[in-house]
Amino acid sequence: MSSPRRFAALLLWLGSFPLLATVSTGQESLADLEPFRRGCQALDDDRFESAADHLEEAWLVLTVGDAGDIEKNLVASRLLQALVRNGDSADAVARFAGDPGFRPSTETTYWMAKAFQEQERFAEAAEFYEALLSSKPNRSDTLVVNRAVCLARSGDEEAAFDLVRDRKPRNPNEALAFARIALGAGEFSTALDILDSTGDGMEGEPPLAFPAAILRVRVLSELNRTNEAVSETVELIDAASTEDEVRQSFFLLEQAAGDPEAPPLTEELNRWQADPDGFKAQAAEYYEVVLAAEPDELPSALKRFLDDAGDHRFALEARLRLAEHPENGGGDPLPAWDKDVPMESRLAEQLDFSRAAAKYRSALFEEASEAFLSLAERQTGEKQALNLYNAALAALRGDDETTFAIVEEKLSETAPRPPFLADLKYLGGLFFAAKGDPKALTRLTSFVRDYPDHSANVEAQLAVAEIHLNQAPARPQAAREIFEGLRVRPLTLAQSERLDYSAVWAEAIDNDAAALVKRGEDFITDWPNSAYLPEVTMLVAGQLYALKNLEAAREKFSSLAKESPDSPHRELADFFAAKSSSPDADTIGAWRRIIDAGGTLSAAARHELGLLHLSLDRFADARKVFAALAESEDDLANLRYAAIADLGFSWYAEALSRENDPELLARAADVYARLSNTSEAPRFWRYSAAVRRGKCLETLGKPFVALEIYRSIVNEQATSTTGLGTTSTRETDWIFRAGFAAIEILKKEEDWAGAIRLADALALKDGPRAIEAARLAERLRLEHWVWE
Repeated sequence: MSSPRRFAALLLWLGSFPLLATVSTGQESLADLEPFRRGCQALDDDRFESAADHLEEAWLVLTVGDAGDIEKNLVASRLLQALVRNGDSADAVARFAGDPGFRPSTETTYWMAKAFQEQERFAEAAEFYEALLSSKPNRSDTLVVNRAVCLARSGDEEAAFDLVRDRKPRNPNEALAFARIALGAGEFSTALDILDSTGDGMEGEPPLAFPAAILRVRVLSELNRTNEAVSETVELIDAASTEDEVRQSFFLLEQAAGDPEAPPLTEELNRWQADPDGFKAQAAEYYEVVLAAEPDELPSALKRFLDDAGDHRFALEARLRLAEHPENGGGDPLPAWDKDVPMESRLAEQLDFSRAAAKYRSALFEEASEAFLSLAERQTGEKQALNLYNAALAALRGDDETTFAIVEEKLSETAPRPPFLADLKYLGGLFFAAKGDPKALTRLTSFVRDYPDHSANVEAQLAVAEIHLNQAPARPQAAREIFEGLRVRPLTLAQSERLDYSAVWAEAIDNDAAALVKRGEDFITDWPNSAYLPEVTMLVAGQLYALKNLEAAREKFSSLAKESPDSPHRELADFFAAKSSSPDADTIGAWRRIIDAGGTLSAAARHELGLLHLSLDRFADARKVFAALAESEDDLANLRYAAIADLGFSWYAEALSRENDPELLARAADVYARLSNTSEAPRFWRYSAAVRRGKCLETLGKPFVALEIYRSIVNEQATSTTGLGTTSTRETDWIFRAGFAAIEILKKEEDWAGAIRLADALALKDGPRAIEAARLAERLRLEHWVWE
């Protein structure tokens, strides 16, 4: 932004210029605009700050007035040039990048490209250079090289190399740039050829000689010419004349010497430690530890080094490396550090980053976000974008949506092109999806649309499909459309597996039984080692069970229990494998194994064992199981009531097998009476037990006792003339059963009026048999002439 002095001068000038909107629109009027004339003169005199002050005033006059694009572009180009040449490229970007009144021309495009390049916003700079090259009939070599450099710095090394592949460097600077681009693009031999062909020129340019030598060592390492890389690094260290050169050279030595084929360096390290240059000796002492230690021994070796080392810069390097080591787990990298020891900016920046990262690793996400933001404020370009990204990520982890939104917006303003913004849109979408927030669908959908080539595009589409499946109501067709689009794209195995898994759920949610079984069977065949296999097998087996295909269901349940013994679905699979089996001795053994295992389904398995005994007419065995469940002190809820009901049925079924044995029927009636009179029992169990008791009493020749029981059930809801309120469908079924059973008794006694009254009462209920009751009442009236 503008300096305070410049802004104050602008305010004073505005106060003396009340008729801003009256500026004429002719191009010649610029010659009459005093701030423009002064700005141009200052620019010619290389007084760039003054030029920026005057030209900013002129730009404001034109934007407030009704000047044309020609005049505005002319002033903008001069102002941009002044700002960039004055070192205010950040001001230039902030001033014009988002200004709707700014219309780039050839000259303004050049200065915008320079401004973005100096701000290390290389992707945007490359776009401006491309626009500039496209507008010129003759492509300038300098512009091509600048664009190639910006492409390489933005991560598009291959495109950068394509631009310079057939060009010869015109000077050592270009040679160094071309070699870096070739290295980044993986063209190692080309990079070495460039450096070798311009070696003498580099020697004649001292500022370039050291970077070129560093680059050459890196290229040699990539070409696996390890001995040469190490040898030339040793020469670099010997020739290093500054602390920064020593530090860079030793760092390069660590990389080159890490190759198992590298020669030993004991002699060289001893020689450097004896060097009177204290900085070089400190570096050698530190790297002797780093190079000698195995990876798992490095933390303890660094701690021993710090015990003996003083407060020098390589002690700080050791502390930082120790703090960032996974074994250390974070923490303050500078305990008891002497603050008077000078610290270069690189180490200070690394220290701040390490401290912020330590807070993040310690789950102090709010503090980590603040620390990363503080670091970003002192940086530009990719470094700034990286730390804004880290701050936003920490805010997400801390569930701080407000800070996340603020930082994301700042990142979009300062670095809209780097991948960090795309990553945040994706991660933010996943974050909101995990919370069930509707913003997830919007974010992920726009991410899919805006970043089709992003590495997470497929994952984002799968996430969108899963959101559709989890909506209320679900949208399985929308998910299927995404799946079909993804099937024609190249997918990783993990992505294909996840797609097929989600497609199974789409059919399950859509209640398409045939499609679910088909999709599920295909998944089981295609992904036999998938972590999703037990879940999909359960879905398929459950659907087969619902379709009464018990043999196929049993096979699936059994295969899951056998092939995935540690699956959380194992117990349920065992349970339904037994439930799908034929009623024989093997199935009895299966139920007993589940009972003996004592799992969460043990009581349910005991009940199923009783039902199996009952189906085999093993009444005594069944009653033993049911009686134990009925008397259990465990919190079995409805299972206890079911056991009591089944206990009564066991007496009733055995009575029928013995031609309505009255003693057994009486026992059945007593058990049903016990359940129907249990006030805490749900109405379903009380009603069903009461109706069954009535049937037993009818068989025992006590129809009028049964009649009163049936009437009591109907009359319990008699106050409701508009329906059964919260009565469930299962409860309603037993109410109608009771009512119709009572009507049958009254018909036998030829109590037509009583039968009609009951039928009318049932007709007023909400239930599937209400119409049947109304028709019965009408028929009885017509047949017996009862018109009460």
